[in-house]
Parts: sequence; C-alpha cells; structure tokens
Amino acid sequence: VKARTTLLKLLGQVIFPTEGQVFVPTHLRVLYISYAPQMLGIGLWLNITLGLPDAPRERVEGILEDLQLWRVLKLLGEGEEDENDPSSWRGRLSAKETALTHLARAFVASNEVTVFNRPLAHFSADTQRQMVLRMMRDLVNSRGVRLPTESQHRRRPRTVFFTAETEAETQMADYVWTIEKGNRISMRRPGNLSMSGGSGDNG
Repeated sequence: VKARTTLLKLLGQVIFPTEGQVFVPTHLRVLYISYAPQMLGIGLWLNITLGLPDAPRERVEGILEDLQLWRVLKLLGEGEEDENDPSSWRGRLSAKETALTHLARAFVASNEVTVFNRPLAHFSADTQRQMVLRMMRDLVNSRGVRLPTESQHRRRPRTVFFTAETEAETQMADYVWTIEKGNRISMRRPGNLSMSGGSGDNG
C-alpha cells in the first residue's frame, strides 16, 4: 500500500522524486484526491467547489445527483451555513456521504489529470463502488463531468489514475499497473495476467 500511495503522490505532484523524474506537462491541471476525506472549515458549497466558486449551480447539483448525495443537496437547498460556524454541516453527514462529497469535488473540478488514492475503499456496497467507477469513466470519456457536449472536442483529454481494491474494479480501466516485488511496475490490459506472473498491488 505504501508503494502505491508513493506512486500516486508522485503522479499527483504531491511529492517529487529524489532521483529520476515524473514528467507531467506544465499546462495540465493536476488534482490529487487523498484516501482520507479532506474538508475545510468553510461552507459546504465552498468545499465542493473549492477553487471554482462560480461553478454553475445546475452542473454541481447534477454531479451530486449522480453520486446520490441527497442529504448534501437538501443541505444546500435549505442553506447549510451558520454565521457563527460555517462548517456545522459536517456533523450532519455520514462517513460515506462525507467520502462521496470529497470525491464530488474532483468531478466538479474535472482537471486534465486526476489522481484518486483508494477512492472505493470507503464503500462496502457494490452499487456505490460501481457508481464511482462510472463517474471516473465519464470524466475520461466526456473530457469532464457534466460539461457541455458541444464543446467536448475542444477540451483537452482527461486522464484518471486510481488504486483498485479488487481485480474486478480494474475492468473500467484502460491499463492496469501492478507494483511487483522490488517496486518494479508492470503494465497490462484489464483481464490479462501480468506478464511477470508475480503478485502485487493494482493501481
């Protein structure tokens, strides 16, 4: 797990290599989504649209609907902010709702490169895992989630890196990287056995 996290942080430009290099073109926006949900002590809307305060409300609410975040939509609809404690909404969300809200931020941002560290680990229900996988697939296929279809061909391609918890969860990936013994990385298509035949962590 430590090797996977290190690789993801390198791809997400959270850390930098002590030797060699991980090259990501400087014109691409990169977003790293940590395993542990990160919420700031500010309002719910500002947390979801972090860095994009003018994001169209209809688009953001559509993403929340896609993630079935009904309680979050309800809180936004009734005005969740308390002047004395703008983060009071946090006590009204379950752990799974908080985890999904954490992921929603990435789909709202829809950066060119998004790196998800164990995005499915918080969900025991297969329906929730499949829902998140579909959203990540849509981020790639549509070059952004719930962005205008007519401008899709003008947007830059999107790339998603994520760690899978099971082999079945790799099926929506284009390629699977496996960290073998000695931190050697092998690459394969989903459903194909690693060329080396070794065991390792799927990324």
